[in-house]
Amino acid sequence: MPYSIWVQGEYITEPPIRPTDDLKRPIGHYIDTGGYLGANVYAIDVETLCEYIGISDHDKCMVCKNDILLCEMNQKISYFIIQDKEIIDIISDEILELEKLSTLDVKVIGNTIDFPDFEQGVRYFVDAKRKIPYLPTLDVLETPYPYFKLTCSKCGRAFLSCKYMARHKKCGGYLAMDFATRVHKKWE
Repeated sequence: MPYSIWVQGEYITEPPIRPTDDLKRPIGHYIDTGGYLGANVYAIDVETLCEYIGISDHDKCMVCKNDILLCEMNQKISYFIIQDKEIIDIISDEILELEKLSTLDVKVIGNTIDFPDFEQGVRYFVDAKRKIPYLPTLDVLETPYPYFKLTCSKCGRAFLSCKYMARHKKCGGYLAMDFATRVHKKWE
């Protein structure tokens, strides 16, 4: 494909023959999404392979390694990153066991592959003792949420974005996040 997309399916290294010709694809890394034999097979970058860990969030979305989760509980927000069988709480730096996560309170909002600087951005606000941003999603193109309003903590420039960014590309300052319109937390 000319652009990157996320696909879900079975990981394979030896794909079946394509239905349109007799050529066999080379051994590599692929995802087979099912359907007609060999028709829905996508070559992947193995560095972006995320394994399903066996649980789903409150929206029934599968939780995979490298996912970023938002937890809204008791009028408090937390962000978690899934690594192997552990969950890292970005705000408190605690490591939790997978079995202790209540999936009724969490929502997948993105992943560390698409948003590699997310943890660094949240840690900046925690360490600086500033208000931790409320991020119900990291990419509004996939959801009905409004555009983000990002304000640089270094140069003060504010701009709208449809995707979360932790750092201002021009000056390197961290971006404080707000919304172009009001977004309610589930307890408001």
